[in-house]
Amino acid sequence: MTETPLWFTTSDPHTRAPLAPMLDRSAVTPDPAWVKGQVGRVPFALVAAGQAADQVPLRWEGRGYSGAALRVQGRVAALIGMGSATLPALFHVLPLTRRPSLAGVDGLQDALAGGLQALDGATVTRLASLLPPGWYVAGLVTTRPSVVVPGGPLDYMTHERERYWPGDRQQGSWPGADVPKAPPALSYRAPGWREPGVISYTGGRQVPGEEAGVSVLLPTQETESLEARRVAFYREQFRAGARPTAVCLQVIEERDSNSQWEGTLLSNLTLAVNVIVDGHHKVQAAALEGAALTVLTFTALPFTATPRVLKTWIERTQRHLSRFDALSRSAE
Repeated sequence: MTETPLWFTTSDPHTRAPLAPMLDRSAVTPDPAWVKGQVGRVPFALVAAGQAADQVPLRWEGRGYSGAALRVQGRVAALIGMGSATLPALFHVLPLTRRPSLAGVDGLQDALAGGLQALDGATVTRLASLLPPGWYVAGLVTTRPSVVVPGGPLDYMTHERERYWPGDRQQGSWPGADVPKAPPALSYRAPGWREPGVISYTGGRQVPGEEAGVSVLLPTQETESLEARRVAFYREQFRAGARPTAVCLQVIEERDSNSQWEGTLLSNLTLAVNVIVDGHHKVQAAALEGAALTVLTFTALPFTATPRVLKTWIERTQRHLSRFDALSRSAE
């Protein structure tokens, strides 16, 4: 696939012409040519979610340099930030006691349970109708999740965060919600990377550093509310070789050596935060089986960026998601 699909979730009722997203602040309209139709084995599409914020079940609150709260039908479900590149990249989840009814997903359960084989315009735009207004890069990414034990080797907060921001105890400052000190009861992590990098300082001096890629999946539904019967069903599906599809709203946070005090290790960090919209039973079953599933990710584009910055950001994001995909496939 060489041309990138460009899909709109709404159209003018009189002319049938597609409507661009209704944003509540200035944003660059991305050129479809900036998004490659496929990178590695991951297909991509550019999607415009056009419904007004009060007409969708998911919405951002105060998304900006102080971070963002994601509300699901009015309740805070996830916190992602900080938005400033000079501060640690943080996240937290506040799982709902039960998954709310999401009509856009509920009508596609059979297709998602069987697993999507490609990006389909009707399916993608129907799911995108749940999302806050804005531009998204949709991708179908293979993901092999593992359960994160708080304080364990997969815990970003006590490992990468402490490694690259030693001693920083910033808990985050998100609008509309206080961040609890306790870690989330359950989260997941997909294979990523840590490798040598180079830190470049003003004046041309360079020193060794580290590059890291971290992909986390944050549930918005409490573990206690999951049905053991459905988890068992999907475990059988994975054993039979099936690959069901989950749906995630994704935010990419990037950090580089400019956010560090001199002498620290980080040269570049890519943190992919996937908030699970649908597929909690599938993700848990895959983690228990050590299996991979596919995840239909909707990666939110930055609200404010120059065209040049946004173009290169999209290129990096596609490259990183393709790499996360390849690492999850490597055990096959």
